[in-house]
Amino acid sequence: RMAGAGDSLYYEFKGQTRDGNVIHLENYGILTQYEGKAAILETLVDITDRKQAEAELLKTQKLETVGILAGKIAHDFNTLLDTIQKRASNAISALEDEPKYANMLKSAVNTSSQARELVRKLITFSEGGWSIPRKLKLSTLLKKTLSQYPAIKPYIKITVIPEDLKPLHGDARQLRQVLH
Repeated sequence: RMAGAGDSLYYEFKGQTRDGNVIHLENYGILTQYEGKAAILETLVDITDRKQAEAELLKTQKLETVGILAGKIAHDFNTLLDTIQKRASNAISALEDEPKYANMLKSAVNTSSQARELVRKLITFSEGGWSIPRKLKLSTLLKKTLSQYPAIKPYIKITVIPEDLKPLHGDARQLRQVLH
């Protein structure tokens, strides 16, 4: 280095303070002249806070990935539970003369309701905690969310959503959860 090989030097390493705490350091070095002789000017910067922030960001990204996966699995599982509950409910109606079998099916419907609660918790986990505010078109968000709820007999669902609603700034997942 003193002979002039390379202009600057940069590396990171761990150090230890006098009280024994481990810290992360960043080193910058440059070849210069001091009193007519070659010298290296070094600068050490404590980057412990930055390293901790980077670790937290990585942890958050991993949790977000797990949350997205859990949400997708939960939605698929919810679809399967819907089918089980509908078919079991139809079978209960068809088996009015067979109370033993009707009771078995009622038990299956109750168990699938418990499973639905577990799915709800997974969905809450997958959608919670991370706020990603951005500009949203409210009419599109409302239509998409309400389309997930078909009309239930004897109730009629009438939805009129104006297209000219002003955009808003918010987190789409959290707003959908409020609408649910």
